[in-house]
Amino acid sequence: MRDNEAFPKRSTLVQTAFTLSPAKLNLFLELLAKRADGYHELETVMVPVNWFDSLVLTRTSRPGVELSLEWLPSRTVLAKRLDVFGDDEAEAGLLGIPTDHRNLVCKALSGFLDVMQLEGGFDCELLKQIPAGAGMGGASGNAASALIAAAELCGADVADPKIMKLAADLGSDVPFFMGQHSSNQAEPAKASGFRAARGLGRGEEIGECGVGLALHLVVVFPGRMLSTPLVYRHSTVPAQPESAKELVESLGGKCGSAMVKGVFNRLSEPAIKIEPKVEKTLQLMQHVGLRGCQMTGSGSACFGFALSARHVRRMRNKLAAQLQPGAFIRDCRIIRVPSKIVLR
Repeated sequence: MRDNEAFPKRSTLVQTAFTLSPAKLNLFLELLAKRADGYHELETVMVPVNWFDSLVLTRTSRPGVELSLEWLPSRTVLAKRLDVFGDDEAEAGLLGIPTDHRNLVCKALSGFLDVMQLEGGFDCELLKQIPAGAGMGGASGNAASALIAAAELCGADVADPKIMKLAADLGSDVPFFMGQHSSNQAEPAKASGFRAARGLGRGEEIGECGVGLALHLVVVFPGRMLSTPLVYRHSTVPAQPESAKELVESLGGKCGSAMVKGVFNRLSEPAIKIEPKVEKTLQLMQHVGLRGCQMTGSGSACFGFALSARHVRRMRNKLAAQLQPGAFIRDCRIIRVPSKIVLR
């Protein structure tokens, strides 16, 4: 009997699933060592935020994976907002995401069909809003959402070890977006969700962090992409790495000032050298009054903390008047991953 024949009959009745795919911010990122496989050992603290892509997944009898992708509200509108309308090369760089086997969603769904030994395939519609090359995990979040939706459609357990391994193999941030707890290797991994997580290894060894603070965030994408491999190639592992201990403890408590002081990103220095707009964005965010301003991931998006929801609106207005054309500004709050699946 093939695995798909053992799935509940419900999976043959429900054919389409819808979910939101969130972005993430790295409140802390330190490099601990260079690995033999070319990756880095690191320590990071991540939070999911309410900047979403949308994913619609349909089960098909036709083998393989078909992916369609659209930018919201439209590619033309975004090209104008990014100040690249009419510049084909620049527009392709910022908005030209592939829809073939190079896309992480296609890799995730093809891998799912393979490891679960399923016949048939999937049609996937991806509606993008999270900028590419921003360090916000858009592609990894998309892949995680695709795996969760596929498991739901097929009646599979998303915590199945085969699916969990696939998620980790796809990318360092994918287990985070799936809500996978895996930092304690003595216990089996599980997927139960969280609002903040500490990552070790390549970032895929995930343990939950408590969140006791109401965080008000402003995020700015400066309108320039950064290549993750390029930023890492220009990075240096410090002799004495910083620790996320202070940040983790303050994040779970009530002291916002201590939490802000613990915000850190080792990759910000090489990213700034590659793309000066990152530094200019951080300086402007600090100038208008945001606290703890830092770049997320390998960049180029930056974030800062406001004192309240009212303060967020003031900061957004000040930034909008001073940022150069092409920058995006969003106010964000921490949410829980993974996102819920709606079956149709």
